[in-house]
Amino acid sequence: GLFGVPELSSPAGFEESQERALKETERLVEKACTIPPGPQTVQTFDQLSDSLCRVADLADFVKVAHPDSAYREAAEKTCIKIGTVVEKLNTNVDLYRSLKNLLDNKELMNCLDPETRRVAELFMFDFEISGIHLDNDKRKKAVSLNVKLLDLNNEFLYGCHLPNKVEKTALPDHIQHCFLLDGNYIQIGGLYADTPDDLVREAAYRIFLYPNPDQMWCLNELLECRKDLAQLVGYDSFAHRALQGTMAKTPETVMEFLGLLSEKLHDRYALFYLMF
Repeated sequence: GLFGVPELSSPAGFEESQERALKETERLVEKACTIPPGPQTVQTFDQLSDSLCRVADLADFVKVAHPDSAYREAAEKTCIKIGTVVEKLNTNVDLYRSLKNLLDNKELMNCLDPETRRVAELFMFDFEISGIHLDNDKRKKAVSLNVKLLDLNNEFLYGCHLPNKVEKTALPDHIQHCFLLDGNYIQIGGLYADTPDDLVREAAYRIFLYPNPDQMWCLNELLECRKDLAQLVGYDSFAHRALQGTMAKTPETVMEFLGLLSEKLHDRYALFYLMF
């Protein structure tokens, strides 16, 4: 099987792996919600995360890297299913309370080693950015937006790899043989960056990257969904939500860094240009 996982010797194995992970998830959720607060709470949350991520991360790679479309489609379905479950868990009030009971107990927290405390805080952060503080209706809306966002992300990424096609007459006769012929059309599914012919590379670049109305619609929907989700859970923008808890922290810090980097690169480019 793929990566030494026996059941992944066929595409159908993804569903088997997925169902096993979901059963393990149910068991761990029940355990996390019933055990008294302490180190075992964090361990259970970690096991819960690991049981889902082991399957989701592998599927996420396979859906974009495997040459067999059947494997890619099976992996994509698993990614969507696991992603939906994760978003629901991030707004599970009982799970949240079990972790909050630990974090609010200073005596227990002081008994934890720094790594365990940090892991507990990161899990709480996931709850907070997913809208756990909202009322029931808004939490449901947050889950719905997250699921919609997963679908739009997958749709957009899938569309990025679809070939574009043009009529054969749009290209000079002497380079038509470099591309895939489809009746009276030529399909171009990449940039042909390794081709030594300048004209072939130019044609591939212009045609493959030509604006696609369906992709633009999907991208606009994705950006709108990101904005709605971020503002629903209390952030000014999706950038503020995405950077919260990272080294950069705010979009303003990122823009400042990019500005400084651009200035430094400009100086180096100017020096290089003068030398040659």
